[in-house]
Amino acid sequence: MGRRLGDLMAILVMTVLTALLVKTFILDASFIPSRSMMDVLQPGDYVLVNKFMYGARTPPALSGDYGPLPDIRLPALRDPRRGDILVFLFPAGTGPGSVRSATQFVKRCVAVPGDTLAIGRGDVRVNGRVVARLESDTATLADVVIPRPGETIAMDDRTPLILREMAGRDRGLAGGEEQAATAAASHTVVNEFYFLLGDRTSLSVDSRHWGLIPRAWVIGTPIVVYWSVDPGAASDGRPARLQGIRWSRLGHLVR
Repeated sequence: MGRRLGDLMAILVMTVLTALLVKTFILDASFIPSRSMMDVLQPGDYVLVNKFMYGARTPPALSGDYGPLPDIRLPALRDPRRGDILVFLFPAGTGPGSVRSATQFVKRCVAVPGDTLAIGRGDVRVNGRVVARLESDTATLADVVIPRPGETIAMDDRTPLILREMAGRDRGLAGGEEQAATAAASHTVVNEFYFLLGDRTSLSVDSRHWGLIPRAWVIGTPIVVYWSVDPGAASDGRPARLQGIRWSRLGHLVR
């Protein structure tokens, strides 16, 4: 009896460890709360996220300075590309607890390091090509080249705000004070940064408001809708997750 109980405990431990490894480094789940990525993703969608694509890592809120786990990042299959939908964490601030209180978002990558970005005349242009229309947006941005890692940018009054903010984040990720980079005469970029937009620009808060997003904040990319519930469905006493199930969206591939 004791041996059988020991075997069952060993199986249970291995199952839990395997599940944790899969959740940490391969697949995770995410919920879509807003309309910013319609029609590809709809409010009430539950998606599986491929964390292996861009190099999965131990959760920042539980590793390094924030928890007991070692900070491990696996090699990436490839870098984020234009058109990829990215799941990422946006920290609530710059303090020590900011990673723990980070919010998860889903947006589309429209510009990568080396691209020239411009916003104006009602559209977003990357390398001179229109990639998104802005329905009711007054945001403007002159031609700005997103720096690659290793490139040095000047830090003066003529430096666009989006690059000064990027330099501050870059320095903060390297362990320095985030604001200190703005006082330097120049900054050599360490991390990769991306410009992200929601597919429904009029309903989206994105890089137009946040600035460039570092690779270190990226979790992965959604691959499939495994569950979907209409958030506006009226309750009739059934469990919330059984009310308003959108069967046609189950198994929907995310592109």
